[in-house]
Amino acid sequence: MFPYILGISFLKVFRPHIRKNVLDNISYGEFIFLNSLFIGILSFVYTYIYQKEDINNITSLTLLQYLALLFLASLTIVSSMFIFVLQERGVITETFMMKMISAIMVLVVGVFVYNENLTPKQLSGIILGIFAILLIKG
Repeated sequence: MFPYILGISFLKVFRPHIRKNVLDNISYGEFIFLNSLFIGILSFVYTYIYQKEDINNITSLTLLQYLALLFLASLTIVSSMFIFVLQERGVITETFMMKMISAIMVLVVGVFVYNENLTPKQLSGIILGIFAILLIKG
């Protein structure tokens, strides 16, 4: 399992470079459209052709579940566009800061909304990880 995680992490290193080169020719909105289109096509190929999944379960969702999926998709697109605008204006110059803030927000939501319990060992690991990121980038 570790080689797969290592390989995926290595490939994700190239994502900002590729995105930067693509954005030299198209706008952020066009990039989000094309990126979402390709993700949808690849998801379709993997799920329905490679895995041969049955799509009959999709019809069993309630209206509230469809609305939740629509909200999640909208939130993803709006947040992506917002990050692009902030990067364009120079407010966010480092993506590591966004990832660190996202990790902290997941921690805060997990603790306060979902009542997750953190052991002192887990909390010290999180603080040590954040401190290490700050030292690396500082």
